[in-house]
Amino acid sequence: MRNALNNLGVDQVNNITKFFGPASRFLSMVNTSLNPEFMLANGLKDVQTAIANLLAEQEIGVLADKETITKEVIKNTLPSIKTMWAGFRKYEKPKAFAKLPLEEQQMFNDFLSSGAKADWFHVPTLNEVAKNVNNLIEMQEGTFKGDFKKRMGALKTWVDDGNASVENGVRFAVYKNARKQGVSKKQSAILAKNLTVNFNRKGMSGQTLNSLYLFFNASVQGTANMLRGLRTSKRKQAAVAGLASFAMISAVLNEMMGGEDEESGRSHYSQIPDYVKERNMIFMRGDDGEYWKMPLPYGYSVFHNLGTATAEMML
Repeated sequence: MRNALNNLGVDQVNNITKFFGPASRFLSMVNTSLNPEFMLANGLKDVQTAIANLLAEQEIGVLADKETITKEVIKNTLPSIKTMWAGFRKYEKPKAFAKLPLEEQQMFNDFLSSGAKADWFHVPTLNEVAKNVNNLIEMQEGTFKGDFKKRMGALKTWVDDGNASVENGVRFAVYKNARKQGVSKKQSAILAKNLTVNFNRKGMSGQTLNSLYLFFNASVQGTANMLRGLRTSKRKQAAVAGLASFAMISAVLNEMMGGEDEESGRSHYSQIPDYVKERNMIFMRGDDGEYWKMPLPYGYSVFHNLGTATAEMML
């Protein structure tokens, strides 16, 4: 308790964090918030993961005695992403945010003020602060270098806001519908914040562990959220059983409809790399080997892989 109070819940910056931290943060940013492709893939995974976790919350969490909100959350996720985008960009384009219904604007402001927004927190070093100040001075002076940094900063903000909108879209949908069911602002924020991964919760050694192992915090929390309610929630049990059954049927259909490679004599489906099957739902487009893929939800992919492996052993 004394260490937690003295360090404000974050481990002291040690030599390991100083050495590996910058590289870890850079790799994390280029693979997530600065990666435009991440928007779609992460959005699909987040919605699936959130719905699966929400099933348990409606039996053992703050929604246990409330009406189910799963269908409403699915229906409101895309409009919520639109609201997030308008809200995050309201200083650049205030008219777009002003066009939203007043109730939606107020709900957005409540969402932010209650701390429900998924975000990451980083305390810059003195050198980083000095560098940021110098960059601001150069941009203000209007030099070529300053203008370039200003344009790159605007592009970074645009991509970052896009990813943040997708990341928080399903959370905002859950927050709104929980509030409509009479759940308090605080409890709705906690539910939305912890729906998938709470990036602000990392424990005493989280910073060091994240420096050594990329996305360590997200991996641990994702596994914990996936296991939560799995033993006691019948809805969640039915969902994962359905996912495994769906994977078995899909594997059989893909094997039958995917066609055969004339040179090897093997089916096109069997030649898809295992790492692709492990991370995506596969849908063969025809007998020419082409296929569609859809990212699997975080953590729950193990049940899909179980179904796929079972079907492939039987074929």
